Amino acid sequence: MSKIDSLVEQGNSLLNEGKFEDALGFFEQALLLDQK
Repeated sequence: MSKIDSLVEQGNSLLNEGKFEDALGFFEQALLLDQK
């Protein structure tokens, strides 16, 4: 599993727990890593 997949998975877990701000941080990191 790539670092990006890992970040997205962690973000989804936080999202399911209702921790939206924390989840957003993980999604932002994944987007930054995904830039080409």
